[in-house]
Amino acid sequence: MMTDQALPGEQGFDSEGFRAGSFVVFRQFFLHSFPDFFAFAHLLIPDKIAAKNIVSDAFFLLWNKRADLDSLTNIKAFLYLTIRNSSVSYLRQKQDTLPARPGNLQSTAGNSLPGEVVAELQAFADGFGLSKGS
Repeated sequence: MMTDQALPGEQGFDSEGFRAGSFVVFRQFFLHSFPDFFAFAHLLIPDKIAAKNIVSDAFFLLWNKRADLDSLTNIKAFLYLTIRNSSVSYLRQKQDTLPARPGNLQSTAGNSLPGEVVAELQAFADGFGLSKGS
């Protein structure tokens, strides 16, 4: 099992800062780990835009539940389960021919993150892996 300090490319994860609501810690974690979670979602869902939206929504659900998660291992498990469950729901909706529309950062972030943080993270997620011709 990975510990907080065992993550490649990180000097340790500030779980206390994250739980306390540090935008800096959340932003660093988002920017560092979004690509891995996007790759996971894209394995489950061939639609890159839907996968990006599902991952983005999972991160903002994480932000709203951050006080309940006490380690990076728990945070990552939460994200993987949330993304998996949302992906399965998306695929079921699509199979049933219902309009399937994962949300976006603006709708799930609520008022707990500053607008400029939401805008920055939305721009990052919007541009991630979605180049023309992909």
